Amino acid sequence: MTGAESLLAHAGDTSVSWSIVLQARLTHPADPDKVAQRLAATTVEHPHLGLPPDVTPVTEATLGAVRTLLADTPYHHGDPLVRVAVGEVEPLLLLAAHHSAVDGLGLLGLLGRALDVPVASSVAGLGGDVVETPFARAAARRLADALLRPSTRIAPSSTVDGSADGDTLVALRSGDVGLRTSTLTAAVARTVVSWNRAHRAENGRIVAGIGASRRAGSAPEPVDASAYLLLPVGQDADAERIGAELVRARVEPNPPATPLARIAHRVTRPIANRLAATFLVSNVGGVTAAGQVTELAFFPVASGNSGVAFGAVTAAGTTTVTMRTRRAHVDTVTAAGFLTDVMRHFPGH
Repeated sequence: MTGAESLLAHAGDTSVSWSIVLQARLTHPADPDKVAQRLAATTVEHPHLGLPPDVTPVTEATLGAVRTLLADTPYHHGDPLVRVAVGEVEPLLLLAAHHSAVDGLGLLGLLGRALDVPVASSVAGLGGDVVETPFARAAARRLADALLRPSTRIAPSSTVDGSADGDTLVALRSGDVGLRTSTLTAAVARTVVSWNRAHRAENGRIVAGIGASRRAGSAPEPVDASAYLLLPVGQDADAERIGAELVRARVEPNPPATPLARIAHRVTRPIANRLAATFLVSNVGGVTAAGQVTELAFFPVASGNSGVAFGAVTAAGTTTVTMRTRRAHVDTVTAAGFLTDVMRHFPGH
């Protein structure tokens, strides 16, 4: 996995598709043939995206199934690293990509290419002065944390089939709440505490994984410039404190292609879940798309067999928050309830 997380974050995590998804509702239906042509041209300009994607049809009736297909299907060697579904009659467009090819802003770049309109996000990015922890130091710290003070897991629901494959994806929307990453992180952490208490699960060390970008979103390109931050947030998570700590947080390193990294991968595989964050948060900000988009939803992906990820995006006055988690741990109805509780912690709710 390039440009997403440290090797130690997802060692041995072969159950994860690493497919991130952007769902767009448009002012009018897009032309599938033109979308296909534009994305084919994009793959020529950016060869790291692989082969041109085929276009999958989608309707309101099939939206959930198609979104799941884009999110859950593994990428195999030689496959296109971009996926697209277009509503021929209904104004729907879904884009997905392997996270080694693009990040959340990269998906917005693909959206602009698919629609042939300028797309921009309010994300400021980390800028050029990013401080990255050396790999050996980060690996040693995270191994010590896993052994001595592992991150808390979000307890699975008691109503699910524990052998189910794939992910549960849910989205809830509200008016534009000016949602900051720190606010969402604090709201999720507080919901984890009450959820685990209700499920008689341990409430220990809550660690948030933050999906950030090394670049601003003013003119997003279809590439991966992601950065990954790890932030212990505590059970009394406060948005202002989290915001201040995010400014000072160091970026987790990508694993080097060395024998040491491969050894670390093998050694840490049995404790992969103890290394993963409690949850991941990724906020792609306020997005404009030349008036062509009425609503967006972003579904990031989290590592660990019990990985849980929360995405956020605001477009056309609507803020949409998503939750993505393993289907074996949480079903759709339960996930929607969890996400509702998260949003109750937003200011003004």
